[in-house]
Amino acid sequence: MVGEDPAMDKWALIASILAIAALLAWILYVYNGVVRLIEPRLIAEYKVEYVMFIPVITDLGSIVSVSTGFTASMVPLFLYARRRVKLVELLEEQVVDFLAAFASIISSTRSTYEALVVASELVEKPLSNSLRVMAYTYKSTGNIQEAFDRATKGMPRRVRIFLKSIVTAARSGGNPHMVLSATTAHSREIRRLIKITRNRLSEYVFIVMLASITFAVSAGVMLGLLYYMLDLKLPGVGRLKVDIGIVRGLYFYSLIMINTASSIVIARIIRGYVLLAPKYFIILTLITLAAFAVSPLITGAPIIMK
Repeated sequence: MVGEDPAMDKWALIASILAIAALLAWILYVYNGVVRLIEPRLIAEYKVEYVMFIPVITDLGSIVSVSTGFTASMVPLFLYARRRVKLVELLEEQVVDFLAAFASIISSTRSTYEALVVASELVEKPLSNSLRVMAYTYKSTGNIQEAFDRATKGMPRRVRIFLKSIVTAARSGGNPHMVLSATTAHSREIRRLIKITRNRLSEYVFIVMLASITFAVSAGVMLGLLYYMLDLKLPGVGRLKVDIGIVRGLYFYSLIMINTASSIVIARIIRGYVLLAPKYFIILTLITLAAFAVSPLITGAPIIMK
């Protein structure tokens, strides 16, 4: 069962611990050690200014350190999420094949328990484990609803809905083969429509990403323009007094929030699994960080602005 698989729970815990460890290790030790050898001017100093009680990191090195640290911490979470999503997709594929086999078996045996036992031998793990639990619970209690609830607890909602047809067929008292055959056809059609929908929506992944990239570039250009405006003397005002580090930090915070929202939108609406958000956060953060850091060059301003 997906929801109560001890192995999956163990991997979830391991992924969470590794994510925290990766973030702390990167920010506190690894980043400055690597950057010191490549570009000492990008060493993270973790300078903080407060804007309306909000701590804002102001130096570019710290921004790069924090963003790449978050990216590193997302890697173990993504690996766990990919493993879990593959398990969910496997269950959804298995349940369609199972229902087709179960419909044929129950028409010949006329016993829900025997049909579940035989079908569980035809289906591979992880669905076969749940079917055995359902069969033996039903045999011991005589309550098909209780057997269903126990066997499918923690399973994906769509899988539970399809397996619910076993309960309906067992209680129908008429022709269970007809009930299960209809459910099988319906489940196959839903799977087909889901694949078509995801294929069509996949075209919008680039559009959502482009919005984040556009913001990163425009923010970098604005920083470049602001860099030159600091040397201007305005009539009656004098030199423009703006802390470019604070502006950079606020732009960075906005970029992180946009990347987070975009990742969730892509993962949930387009790909169908919010668990995949870490994958798109990694991609977006690396791309937008590079765009944000380099885009001041468009105005002729240096990348590292003090």
